[in-house]
Amino acid sequence: MKYKNLLVLAVMLMGSFSSFAAVVSVTNNEFEIIDGSNSLKSFVFDDSLFQGSNIITDISLSVTFSKCTFEVSETGCIAGGGQSLPFNNEIGLALIGPNGESVSLIENVGGDERFETGVFSTFITGRGDFSFVNILFSDAGQDLFNDLASVIDVNSNVFAPEGFLSDFIGISGAGSWQLFVEDDSNFDPLAFHSATLNITTAQVSAPAVFGIFAFAALGLLARRK
Repeated sequence: MKYKNLLVLAVMLMGSFSSFAAVVSVTNNEFEIIDGSNSLKSFVFDDSLFQGSNIITDISLSVTFSKCTFEVSETGCIAGGGQSLPFNNEIGLALIGPNGESVSLIENVGGDERFETGVFSTFITGRGDFSFVNILFSDAGQDLFNDLASVIDVNSNVFAPEGFLSDFIGISGAGSWQLFVEDDSNFDPLAFHSATLNITTAQVSAPAVFGIFAFAALGLLARRK
């Protein structure tokens, strides 16, 4: 009878607490002004950051940047004389995985051919300077490319990228990731302030491990009988 009770307990532990999601985040805050050029920002995920599996189940990326008509500093856009027209359509962003695969976040007109599978030219052109804009890119977000022209405040909103971050699901999150940042025309500088890459993996929980030990103990007791 006690063997049966132990078996039931082990099954309950295994079934109810088999796994939980764990999020590992790495931030790059190396400020840089990018104007008519591009840059790569790195995120290094050492395997020791993952407490169990390093296989990706979900992924998102938060990016903070400024796009300014005149000048920009680490504190944002510097106002100047005349109309604010920062040409936001010059912005290009793409995430590159440790396996070399790239996913476009924002595509611009012109620029680096590696990330030009489409054209994106409606990033609120003429809406004025973007000073410290923060966007969280997630496949679950709203469509940035169809809806952004009618959105007044893009700060702290969650938007879907041009490509699909789900392309990274199923690969190892360990290794060096890179964010490709581009401003494809001179003047109206783009400033990179920071970005945080969030990788979600499935982890085995302690109660589940205890359940495994309970099964092992049950087997030993049965053998001793």
